[in-house]
Amino acid sequence: MVIIEDLLKLVSLTPKDKANILLTAKGVKPGGDFSVREKAVSEVKNILSEFNLHFRDSRGNGILIKFPEDINRAKVKEFATESNAYYIFYFTKEFSNFELLDENPGKFYGYPECCIRKFEGDAYEGETITLNYDPIEELSFIYHAPCFQNFSRRKFCMKSILLGRLYRDVVKSESKALYHAVLEEEKEQWKNINELKKLERKLEKAGILEESGFINFKRLKKTISVSLG
Repeated sequence: MVIIEDLLKLVSLTPKDKANILLTAKGVKPGGDFSVREKAVSEVKNILSEFNLHFRDSRGNGILIKFPEDINRAKVKEFATESNAYYIFYFTKEFSNFELLDENPGKFYGYPECCIRKFEGDAYEGETITLNYDPIEELSFIYHAPCFQNFSRRKFCMKSILLGRLYRDVVKSESKALYHAVLEEEKEQWKNINELKKLERKLEKAGILEESGFINFKRLKKTISVSLG
């Protein structure tokens, strides 16, 4: 497909950025974002238009990007002005409520509800799945941190794993070259998986790491205080 070939040729985007655009264009994800230098803005926007995606950028383009938290707003402002880069948000025409990015960013990006709630401070309520392998491929194709991710026990957020499988399969069916490029890009992150498992076991034993894979900061602070005497 000519459009996908054009997407693959872009040197200004990472393989995962390209996969994200493809997934949104196929209607699998509601929206996404990426950052590019000013000189690449035109060609990237042309690609988004070819995929029939709507887009807005941090320099305006008809709309000012607003964020619910000052830290996010400051981060985008700093990124857009000091590094001379554009932060571009894109979404399908069917997903026209761009304001949702302010109200519920996780939903805008298509994250599982359980993961959104976890990061909003709610108690974990999502389903988990225990696997007999390390789901490196599935996790390489998602764009959020699962609300439950424990490699030493091979126990993970079920919705995140299923979403990762869906994303992986769609990308692979559309472009095997892009599928392999994403895995190659993520390979460095996962090469020390056995060391990660050992660290998780140690932190769990010390009570610092919760079963879900999240740090227990109260326990961590107490441990540091005792260590410092």
